Parts: sequence; structure tokens; C-alpha cells
Amino acid sequence: MNKKSSILNNKFASIDLGSNNCRLLIVDLDNKKKDILRFSRVLNLAKNLTYNNEFTEEAISSVTKHFKIIAKKMEEFDVSRYRCIATHACREAINASKLIDEIYKTTGINVEIISTEEEARLCLKSNMVFRKKKQIDFDLVLDIGGGSTELVLIKKLTNNYTIEDFEFISLPLGVINLSERVEVFGLEHVNSLLFKTISNFNDIKKKKFNVIGSCGTVTSICAIHNKLKYYDKSKVDGVIMAIEDIKRNCQIIKRMTKKEKIEHPCIGKRRHELLDNGIIILESILNIINIENILVSDRGLIEGMIEDYKVL
Repeated sequence: MNKKSSILNNKFASIDLGSNNCRLLIVDLDNKKKDILRFSRVLNLAKNLTYNNEFTEEAISSVTKHFKIIAKKMEEFDVSRYRCIATHACREAINASKLIDEIYKTTGINVEIISTEEEARLCLKSNMVFRKKKQIDFDLVLDIGGGSTELVLIKKLTNNYTIEDFEFISLPLGVINLSERVEVFGLEHVNSLLFKTISNFNDIKKKKFNVIGSCGTVTSICAIHNKLKYYDKSKVDGVIMAIEDIKRNCQIIKRMTKKEKIEHPCIGKRRHELLDNGIIILESILNIINIENILVSDRGLIEGMIEDYKVL
């Protein structure tokens, strides 16, 4: 990071150290939050946490090396301010502080481990651009992440969103750790956890919901539904899918062989197992919540931090 950046420089970086990916977004706040750089790498930080609950030395080294690249890019683009957050994996690991300290010592980047409430708020904030579309009010945000799944219900429209403005639940199930949890606790336990937790939403079974699906599971389903030859954010972001199309494409993907998934341009070798797990979680949610439409969102916590940022 360039410590000599001018106070007049209004470039801002948001960094999300997630359970699967680590994402960086640099924007120019003076130019309507224009994107300058997007950078992402799969780190699988949550892998094996179900078994030993701590990061390996190899994982710590891998993440630190990635943050060296991030720090270099922030310096290259003369970033003056940033926010860097970590989510489920760092909330779970007993030695998360070791990782955070190593990142700071090596790069000077301060990583903030956020609460489930703050994660829900940022997820909500990032997707409010889609709140009303084509005369449909979308009042529930779904994010199936690497280590956890967030459901955020809008109670009141506002600019900043505090806990009084939304209701949320955070399930310790994601596309990375689902297989591990099924292996340790059994599928019945996982389904029971989903049902009991989601049922805590007030009146969850008494109405139909229009949902914003802000996760790779939903964007991949949309890309496959639209028969894209490669994943194209511009052709999935903001698309509204009827729940029947979501369910039908889930079945299409489940019938595909492993080879077909690996060779599919919108799935691939790295993502096929994650998509399988995401569909298991999604279908479990669809069995509990009455959903009419899902709006596909390729936005996440990095956009939430950008939307959240206020120039001092």
C-alpha cells in the first residue's frame, strides 16, 4: 500500500477474505465509484475447518502470499483508503488471529473479522440497487457462501441499514464445508439445522417471497439456463428467473455427469463440487420458503463496502 498517497486521492479498495475466494475491488470515488480493478483468487480457506477448526501453516502462507499481491496492486493504483473484512472461516478458526497478524506484519493491511450481523448488512447494502425491478419488490436476499449461508429479510427501507431495519439468519453451511458437515454429522442433521434455523424467520411460511440471489450458485444456474458459451457477468446480473426455471435447471445440473460439469464452460473443474453443494443448500431452502422469483445478482460484500463508504 502506498503510504504517500495524497489526501486528495479518492481511490478506495474493498477486500473480502471469504471462506472460498479472496476478492479485491478498487474504485474511484470521484468518478461515481467507477471500477478501476477487480481481482479475485480461490483460496479455499474454509476447507477442512470442520475437522480441525484451525488454519494450517500452508493455508496461512498461501493467504499471506495473496495479500502481498493485493498490497502491490493497491500501491500500483495509489489507493489512499480501504476496508478489508474476513467472514465465516476466520470467525470459526481458533488461530484466525495468527493469520490476521501475519497479513498485517507482511503487508500492513488490517483485516477486520466481521460479525454475522455486519455480513448480512453489507450483503443487503450491496444489492439494494435491485430492490425494486419490473414492478416486483424483492424483500429477501440469499447468499450461499463458502462457509455460511445468509438470508436477509428487509423490514424497512433506509440508506444505512441497522439491525432494526432487517432480520437475518446465518447458517454455518456453505459450498465448501457442506460435504464435511454431512460426513461428520449426517445429512439428516444438516437438513434439520436448515429447517429449524430458517423457521425462526417470523411468518416465513405465510407469504411468497421474491428473492435476490447474491451468490455463485445462483449466477451459475442462470448462466447455464441462458446457455452461455462462457460466464459473462453482464448477461446474468439483474436477470429475473421464475422459480420453476431455477428448479428445472437444478435438476438438469444434477443429471449431468462429473465429466460434463468439468467440461461445461460455466462450471469447470474448480467449481463443479461447489455448485453441487450449493444446489443442495438452495433446494433445501426452496422446500422451506415459498419463493416466486429469484433475481440473479453478481454483487457481494466488496460492493457492499463500496456502497457503504462515506467520504470524510
